[in-house]
Amino acid sequence: MPHVYLLHFDKKIADHAGHYCGSTPNGTAERLALHLKGQGSRLCEVAVERGCQITLANEWEYDNWHEARVYERRLKNEKHLARHCPICQGVA
Repeated sequence: MPHVYLLHFDKKIADHAGHYCGSTPNGTAERLALHLKGQGSRLCEVAVERGCQITLANEWEYDNWHEARVYERRLKNEKHLARHCPICQGVA
C-alpha cells in the first residue's frame, strides 16, 4: 500500500527545515532505512551529516499511488509540516 510519511529532525537544517515529507509505493520501512543512512533524499543526507536524529513522526496509508502523491504535494505546498508532526505538537 502506498504511504506518505513525515520525518522529524531533532535539529533544524538551516532556518526552516525540521521535517521531511515523502512518499513510497509500498510501506515506509525500506525507505526510512535509506533516509537514516543518508541515502534517501538530499535533505536527509544533510541531516545525517550534521548528526541529526531522524524520527518517523507520522504516516498515512492510501489505496492508490495517485492519492498518496496528491496528499504529499498538498503537505509540501502548505510549508508548515510541523502542524502534522505529533512530536512538535507534544502528542507523541
